[in-house]
Amino acid sequence: MIDTTRSFKGACFARSLSLNTDQALDEILSAFEGEELAGVLFFASSQCDFELFASSLHRRLGVPSIGCTTSGEVSGCGGHSEHSVVALGLRSSGFELETLMIPDVGTHSPDSIADTMENAPLMLSDYAFALMLVDGLSMAEERVCAGLARALQETPIIGGSAGDDLRFEQTWVACNGEVARDAAVLMLVKTGLPVSIFHSHHFTATDTRLVITGAIPEERRVTEINGEPAAVGYARAVGLDVRELSPLVFAEHPVVLSIGGEYYVRSIQQANPDGSLTFFCAIDEGLVLRIAQGGDLPSRFRSVIDEQREKVGELGLMIGFDCILRRLELLNHDQLDQVGEILSGAPFIGFSTYGEQINGLHVNQTMTGVAIGRAA
Repeated sequence: MIDTTRSFKGACFARSLSLNTDQALDEILSAFEGEELAGVLFFASSQCDFELFASSLHRRLGVPSIGCTTSGEVSGCGGHSEHSVVALGLRSSGFELETLMIPDVGTHSPDSIADTMENAPLMLSDYAFALMLVDGLSMAEERVCAGLARALQETPIIGGSAGDDLRFEQTWVACNGEVARDAAVLMLVKTGLPVSIFHSHHFTATDTRLVITGAIPEERRVTEINGEPAAVGYARAVGLDVRELSPLVFAEHPVVLSIGGEYYVRSIQQANPDGSLTFFCAIDEGLVLRIAQGGDLPSRFRSVIDEQREKVGELGLMIGFDCILRRLELLNHDQLDQVGEILSGAPFIGFSTYGEQINGLHVNQTMTGVAIGRAA
């Protein structure tokens, strides 16, 4: 289905709720029929045949495209959904695009990623912003962010890590019909429309400190907290028994790290049988974290939309990369419909991620994104 009330001169939106990949593809394509598109951005349930969808979409539209698998989709025409596909068509009247895939990111250093960008047939200047999507199980987001920030310099970068509905088995990205794991894809965007990059979370730091006294950084795994097995130390800090730890607990009780005077969330992915904790982002021995306390998440969604309206004027488009743990928190508090009502007033498209990126940083339990106004 196309949400024509959110179509404007720069972009148009589409969503399919079909679990049949061919039908979902037909519905998305019919929504874009007759459009003069510069490119397409899409987010697809891990339940669909992602390779078939991505290759067929690119072949039949014939324009640049990037996309990824998700842990849920988000749109202004349905709020949070599962087992769906959402797509954004960027019209050539409002945008110019270039796309690139960076393979084998698990073996790259930031320098080699920057070299890949500089050696690509791209003009690395005058972009309004860059969108990145990355394999959410690659454990390479920090290196990708650092390399892209080095190559793109002043160009803002926002993005998300692909998901697979919390199975943590395989996540996929696509660029121009080619799909890959252990890869990142990039869409460089030029536009004369007003643009605002944002990131938002709803947590404040408490006085409860956690010192990482043992870690295996290359595995994003913490073995000790405050001198105890990591799961025990964390559970004690949040007032629970280690047997009660779950994704929902991690969503409700994240930890934060101070960087440059601002707190960024460092979310826990899972507790392991050996008592260690695996994180969604880089972690190292000696770091001092704090347990965070959450605020009103639906109100924060509303505030972000209002803040972006103040920055760009009448909203034409918002693209958001929203952590899966935020979805779990909304689900636990029966607030998904409330956020859906808030988003129904905005031209929003995005997905639930395994991590979020903003410029040179990889973060968690956050929403990063870009807002674009209707008129220059």
